[in-house]
Amino acid sequence: MICLPSLGGGGAERVAINLANHWVSLGITTSVVVFSPDLLLVADLSPGVDVICVPAKRLFWTPFHLTRVLYKVVPDILLVNMWPLTSLAIISRLLYLRRLKLFLCDHTHLSVSVPRETSSTISLLKVVISLTYPFASGVIAVSQGVLDDLKTLSLFRFRRSRVIYNPLIDVLSLQNNPNLTDDNFNPLTVLSVGSFKEQKNFTLLIRAFKTVSDILNARLVLLGDGPQRHQLYLLANELQIADKVLFPGFILDTSQWYTKADLFVLSSSWEGFGNVLVEALSHSLPIVSTDCPSGPAEILEYGKYGILVQPNDEHSLASSILEALTSPHDSYRLYCRSLDFSIQDRSSDYLGFFFSE
Repeated sequence: MICLPSLGGGGAERVAINLANHWVSLGITTSVVVFSPDLLLVADLSPGVDVICVPAKRLFWTPFHLTRVLYKVVPDILLVNMWPLTSLAIISRLLYLRRLKLFLCDHTHLSVSVPRETSSTISLLKVVISLTYPFASGVIAVSQGVLDDLKTLSLFRFRRSRVIYNPLIDVLSLQNNPNLTDDNFNPLTVLSVGSFKEQKNFTLLIRAFKTVSDILNARLVLLGDGPQRHQLYLLANELQIADKVLFPGFILDTSQWYTKADLFVLSSSWEGFGNVLVEALSHSLPIVSTDCPSGPAEILEYGKYGILVQPNDEHSLASSILEALTSPHDSYRLYCRSLDFSIQDRSSDYLGFFFSE
């Protein structure tokens, strides 16, 4: 059983869907439990995956809802994603009196994201992590940086822990020709994908792109939506580049935009992994990314597969974008790197961790 807050349009949701679909294809009975009516991605789940939606109006009731589901489904393995649901699941485990292996998985740098995105403090986070995570059968992090962060937050050692990169690429469905980008597309297209919120720092990207557009005939495409959409639109107007910055909105199938792009840029202030970087690699796109905590540096092998710049450095981001747009790149090499994040291999890592005891 895979448990997560919702099936909205986030990266953790995409990972859960990939895992569930693959495990069902292997003949493993798999169910997905969510606590929000946001089921945007539910259609992407295989018909063989049982979806259980239990809307919880208050966070307090979540462990009791989950316990009832456990008694109904009786799973052997429970994989819970995203704090605080991970910690709340420990309560469910204590209330569930049958045999069960419980694994917790975090997808972001909690010490950075929790104080900025919630009302919780670092002190409270440390207490909750310390009192809950050591009781799990295992703790999974989507990058080494995320795992290191979790360990600094806990006063006690975890029973078992492991880094498993996100399963994103279906090697059976990729085209044989890795060079999927359009040649000689005019103007040059810089692409970025993500939610319009503080974490993604699209304000930085738009300001850096202003410098780029003064030198090159280029356009910036921002795929996504979120609370900062109007703010970003106003910034593009203020910088007099509104005609060069496109806001197509939230799009489920982003492959066409990757295909038409000349460069992918991630401008985040923090991440847990950076699924979009792997998607860009699978389309042979050169990449410029902030070296934010945590994930991008690991995906790009510390600059081997893309340019890394310091977060919040507008000048460095602009100059790196210019460098990447005017330099050749090895399409096949970038494509091959994306295969390291195959659904087939990474989902096997999960199963190996589940049954290694």
